[in-house]
Amino acid sequence: MTTLIHHGDKANIVRGEDRTLILRIIQAKDGEPYDLTGVTKVTAEFRTSKNNVLQKTTDLVGDVAATGVHDTVTFTADNTGTAGNSVSLVFNGSDDIDAVVAAWNGANPGNTVSHDGTGTTVLTATTLNLTGGKDPIAYVSILSPAVLGKVQVILNEEDTNSLRLGKNQSIRLFLDTGAHPDGVRRVALFRNKIDVINNNL
Repeated sequence: MTTLIHHGDKANIVRGEDRTLILRIIQAKDGEPYDLTGVTKVTAEFRTSKNNVLQKTTDLVGDVAATGVHDTVTFTADNTGTAGNSVSLVFNGSDDIDAVVAAWNGANPGNTVSHDGTGTTVLTATTLNLTGGKDPIAYVSILSPAVLGKVQVILNEEDTNSLRLGKNQSIRLFLDTGAHPDGVRRVALFRNKIDVINNNL
């Protein structure tokens, strides 16, 4: 099946910005939206300044566990994600690490914490709040309803900084139904649809 990509107006991307693109796929033969129902993976590709390919996919990436350090002991949420940012360990200067961690874990069985210290060590009095936990993100997603053929692509600051400067650049999408290479793959091209510019004044 031949497809044509249409994004309406050309998008300007400024290097160093966070940018979300909405890409609409329509079929060349009849101008109807390409039905993305059943597509199991979408991969978006951009050209970088080093002439490499920047890929963004529907795969979940980037989940990070929250951590905190107190008196050289590192405490880490057992589960990745933002829930670990709510871990708050209260050290009173008399209970040892094992007691403090057991108290938290007992009260919060779905949001437990571990440490790399010696459990019988007593740490100085303080309240330690874990930070830095991040939920996984898919940088590419199919927008609902899938029959409208719309795909969202998220580019962060690091991504836009890596893009090749210049006008009339293209984006390539791979649409996989089933596991590649045994499934069905369609390729959709957004030709001359983005201008990447520097952030100079």
